[in-house]
Amino acid sequence: MLALKPLRATISVTRRRFLRRGSSGMGDVMKIAILTLGLALTLAGQSSAQSYNCQQSGLNTTERTICSYADLGYQDNEMARLWGLLSNNDRKSMRAGQRQWLKERNWCGSDYSCIYNTYQARIDYFLETLDGG
Repeated sequence: MLALKPLRATISVTRRRFLRRGSSGMGDVMKIAILTLGLALTLAGQSSAQSYNCQQSGLNTTERTICSYADLGYQDNEMARLWGLLSNNDRKSMRAGQRQWLKERNWCGSDYSCIYNTYQARIDYFLETLDGG
């Protein structure tokens, strides 16, 4: 799982080092932007963000598709994070609905749009629940 806090800290330290050297020209801003982009692309290519191990055996077609697309992996991780923020009572009352949602997600097979939209709807639902709606 890719942790964004260390990435942000690395970017922040790098930015401070550039700015501490006393030059604030556009060239330095470009260097920071290129360095940040390169670092982000390198880390994105090396890790995935889904909430389960893509190397485990027995993954279904939908799970393998999620492992193939970083943005789907990030959606999966975000949903798992939001699930963890729900109160115990909310999680208990939503457990059957979550199992049903997983079945619906798995019906998507390898259809990227279906998986993406299914995750987005569930994430929105979790956000509404966390906001008291």
